[in-house]
Amino acid sequence: MMPSAMPPSAIPQFEHVVAAVHKPEIAAGVLEIAIALAEPGTGTVTAVYIPESDTSDLAYDPLTDLINHHRAAGVRIDLRPYPAESPARGILDAAREVGADVLVIGAQNQHDRAHPLGLTVENVATAAPCPVMIYIANGRGGRSRRHLPPERVVVPVDGDDHSRVGVSAAALVARSLEIPVEALHIARRGETSAENRDRLQQSTAHITDYPVNTVVLTAENPVDGLLTRIDRRDLLVIGFARRALLEKWLFGGFARRLLDKAAAPLLLVSELPTPESSTESERIGRRVIGWLVPRLTDLEHEDTLWRASQMAEATLDYIVLMALAGIISAAGLLLDSVALIIAAMIVAPMQQPITAFAIGLTTGRADLLRRAATTTLIGSGITLVIGALLSVLFGWMVTAPTGQMLAWSQPTLLDALIAAGAGAAGAYAVARSSVSEAIAGVAVATSLNPAISMIGIGITGEAEFALSGGALLLFVTNFICISLAGWGIFVWLGLRPKRSPATGRAAYWSFVALTVIALLVVVLLLGLRTRADETALIRRQLETTLTDSTVEQVRIGADGTTYIRVTAYTPVDRPITQADVAALEREIETLIARDVTLNVIVETLLTADESSAP
Repeated sequence: MMPSAMPPSAIPQFEHVVAAVHKPEIAAGVLEIAIALAEPGTGTVTAVYIPESDTSDLAYDPLTDLINHHRAAGVRIDLRPYPAESPARGILDAAREVGADVLVIGAQNQHDRAHPLGLTVENVATAAPCPVMIYIANGRGGRSRRHLPPERVVVPVDGDDHSRVGVSAAALVARSLEIPVEALHIARRGETSAENRDRLQQSTAHITDYPVNTVVLTAENPVDGLLTRIDRRDLLVIGFARRALLEKWLFGGFARRLLDKAAAPLLLVSELPTPESSTESERIGRRVIGWLVPRLTDLEHEDTLWRASQMAEATLDYIVLMALAGIISAAGLLLDSVALIIAAMIVAPMQQPITAFAIGLTTGRADLLRRAATTTLIGSGITLVIGALLSVLFGWMVTAPTGQMLAWSQPTLLDALIAAGAGAAGAYAVARSSVSEAIAGVAVATSLNPAISMIGIGITGEAEFALSGGALLLFVTNFICISLAGWGIFVWLGLRPKRSPATGRAAYWSFVALTVIALLVVVLLLGLRTRADETALIRRQLETTLTDSTVEQVRIGADGTTYIRVTAYTPVDRPITQADVAALEREIETLIARDVTLNVIVETLLTADESSAP
C-alpha cells in the first residue's frame, strides 16, 4: 500500500522504475519492491516481460491481471512485452530505452554454486545502465508458496558504505509499505558497547525522516545471527556500495549459506544514488549516459569472442568465395561494369577477418590478431593473383584505364570516412545480434576486393602500373580505418581483455598495435588530404584554361608519374586539340612540380539546331 501523503525523503524515490517480470511466479514480489521505489504520484513503473517461447503467452494473462490490480490502486504502471534474443538482453535494452533510474529484477535460489541466481540475473547485474536491485524469492518451499507482503524490513549494518546503501533502500521500501525497518549489527567478539553504537550511528544517521530501529546482536557468525532475527514475513536487505562487490558477494561462502538457510526473501541493492547525486540534472545525465551505452553482457562477450574466432579462420568457404569475388571484381574493372563490382563486393567475405582483427585488438588476443591478419592476407593474395591473371589474359581488350579502374585507385578522405563508418556498423552488427541483418549491407561497404584486384591488374601492365600505388593506398587506409572504427565500437560496448595473469601483457600489446595503427591512419590521411588539395588545384587550373568547356571529372592515379584523366564537355565549334592537351599537361607539371600524363576525354556538346542539321 502506498500512503497518500508522505514527508520528503532523505533518499529520493525514483521517477522511472523498471521491473523485470521475466519470471511470472515471483512477479508479485518484484512489482511490490518496484512500486515502493517509485515517486508517489509522478513515478512510473515499467514491467518488462521477455517472451521466451511460443508458450510464453500462457504466463502473460496472469501478469496482465496483476498489473491491472495495481493500476486500479492508483499506481502508474505498464506491462511491456519485449521480445529479444535473450532475457538479459531484453531487460537491459528495455532499461536503457525507458531511461530507468533503477532496475528491479527477480531471482530464485538456483542451488547452483557456479550461478546461484542464474545467468540472466548475473548478466543484468553486471551490465545494467542504472542501479540494480535483485529480489530473491528465497526460503524453503518459496517456489510454491503464495507471495506474502513483508511485515518488516531487516538490514544488517557494520558502519561502512555498504551498510548506508542498504539502510537507504530499506528505509525507502519500509516507508512506502508503512512497515518498520530494523538495522541489525552483529557484534564481533571483543567489541565494546560504544563501538557497537558507533557502527549503528554511522550506518543510520543519514535517515532522518523515518524511524529506524537499531539492534545489536551477539552471535558466533553473521549468518547464524541473521537467521535468529528473521522469518518468512520479513524482507532482508543487503547493500553494496559498488556493483562489483555485489558480484563477489554472490560467489562467497556467506552468500551461499544465507541463500540456503534464510526463510525470508532477500533484496540485494547496489549503487543507490545519494541526495547529492539525485538532482534533476544528475538524473537526466544518468539516463542519457545509460541510453547511449548499451553494454554487452558477459554472455554476449563470450559470444562475440566465439564469433570472432570463427570469422578469423581461412576456411574453405572463405577461400572459394574470395576466389569467385576476385574473378567478378577483376572482370568488373576491365569491363568498367559497376554492376559486377557491386556483385563482387556482395560475394566477398572480406568484412569477417577485418572485424575479427578489431575484436582481437580490443581484447588483447594476440592469437586472434594473428589469425585474422593471416586470413586477410590469404584472401587478398588470392584476389590479387586472380586480378593479375585476368589482366594478362584479357588486358589487351582495355586500351586505356577504365572509369572503375581509376575510381578504385584514387583514395580520398571521403573513402576513409566511409570505411570508418562501415567498420563501425559492422562491429555493432556483430556485437548486437538483434541487428545482424545489417551485416549484408556492411559487407558491401567494407569489401576491398576491387582495390586488391586493381593492384593485381596494375602490376601486369605499363599503362595501369601507375594506378597500383593508389589502389594499395586505398586498401591499406580502408583496412586501418575499418579496424580502428571497429575497435572504438567494441570499447564503447564494453568489450575488454579478460582478467587473467596475461591481461597486463595483452593490454600492452593491444596498446602498441593500436598506437601503430593510429599513427598509420594519421600519415595516410595527411597524404589523402594532400591528394585532395592537389586535385582541387588541378581542377581550378583546368577550368581556368578550358574556359569554353565544362570539366566534369578529374581523376588522378599516383605513382612515379601522375596519371590524370579528365572528362570535358566542349562546344562543337571550339574543340580541344592535342596541342591544347599538351599545353595543359606542361602547365599542370609546373603547378604541382611533378611529371604528369594527361588524358582528356572530350564530349562534344551540340545545340538543338546543330543536332537537327542534316
